[in-house]
Amino acid sequence: MQRLKTAFRFLFPTKRKGVARIGVAASLAWGLLVGLGSASSSIGVFATAIAPWVCALTLVWAVAAFALRDWKAGVASALLVGIMTLAFQMVPYQAPIKALPQSLKPHSLTSLQVVEVNALLGTASPTALTRLVRARHADFLIVAESNDTFLNPGLIRAGMEKLLPYRYSIDTGNLQPGAEVYGNSVWSKWPIDAKRRVPGTFNPTLAIDVTINNFPVTVVATRAQNPLVSRTQWAGDMRAIANYVPKVPKGRRLIVAGDFNASFGHAPFESILATGLQDAEAKVNWPWARYTFPTYIRPDQPPMQPFMQIDHLLFGSGLWVNSAKTVMIPRTDHAATAVELWVTRR
Repeated sequence: MQRLKTAFRFLFPTKRKGVARIGVAASLAWGLLVGLGSASSSIGVFATAIAPWVCALTLVWAVAAFALRDWKAGVASALLVGIMTLAFQMVPYQAPIKALPQSLKPHSLTSLQVVEVNALLGTASPTALTRLVRARHADFLIVAESNDTFLNPGLIRAGMEKLLPYRYSIDTGNLQPGAEVYGNSVWSKWPIDAKRRVPGTFNPTLAIDVTINNFPVTVVATRAQNPLVSRTQWAGDMRAIANYVPKVPKGRRLIVAGDFNASFGHAPFESILATGLQDAEAKVNWPWARYTFPTYIRPDQPPMQPFMQIDHLLFGSGLWVNSAKTVMIPRTDHAATAVELWVTRR
């Protein structure tokens, strides 16, 4: 006990320094929670998801420490901010399309518009989603948690088939025992050459092949298991995608989109990024412009600003992101993601 008191007095010798250093202590405590293992601890999963906010608060504390002339605490806080900024990709890390290198530009750039949304167990507004697809002139729509009623009459009655006439959706009657009774669907403006399920995913992950202006493209629609339901299945769903990506033929452009229930720093999600896929939102938007969840706590409450990014659109080589934005959709607690990609030379 005496040693603990001595250590405490060393760390917080005065009230002023105590105020300056409490931020460092809180950040280190958060780092310890993350270190417990994002795939093996519910606390670790949540701690990693709120990394941007911890980064922002640590920055505030760094400024406060310097203002209080506690240089050690200020430098420590600043170092922690720098480490978190790099580790959790707090800033956009690629120039917009105007900086696309000349060597990558094909003779005629092909633009791909993709919309992704979690329909919250099929309760999202089909009309609002169809309006978004029409406004974006979307080539593809990826819907997570999409049930039969949401598809038909929901989206079909709203006119989605007129905009995107080709579809691959999971029959909710064919899900594995114990799986959530809501599947994924992917809609396409282009004829579908092939359909398949990505092997090894507990919640069904769907893939389609299309050909656009002689460019072969594969689009994958996913919804990883909720880690609060099963962290094993959550990690397994993303591990299956990480295993699937290298098997896509090199000549194909690859898009993987959906609700990953994960953000930067989560080990299963990082394993997907390690395959070479890149996050469209993180390429061009600051953190607060790419948050997708939650847009409300209860349906009867007004919308709120989301504070986590767990929905993602990932793309592989031969593609370049021009723009990415989040759009509120009524009756779902996930914001939709609308992305414009350009097909380039490899």
